[in-house]
Amino acid sequence: VSEWIIQYKKGLRKFNNFERLLEQDPTGQIMQYVYVGDTGELDQEAGETMLREYPEVVQAVFLHVISSDQPSSFSPSGLPIP
Repeated sequence: VSEWIIQYKKGLRKFNNFERLLEQDPTGQIMQYVYVGDTGELDQEAGETMLREYPEVVQAVFLHVISSDQPSSFSPSGLPIP
């Protein structure tokens, strides 16, 4: 419910859920992940944080642009800008 009021927490929740997923690896081996989201509810921020904090396991972040504004750190071609 608090996410409806405090919108900025949505990206943090998505990142925290990803960290919980990493903790549940029953084999202890590192899995590779691809994050898919959109530009509507802080998926971009969550994906950027995943790439920054876990570059060894997050292979890609794909975002569906749902507005006419381009996401801040991605070029119009959809490729990440390092």
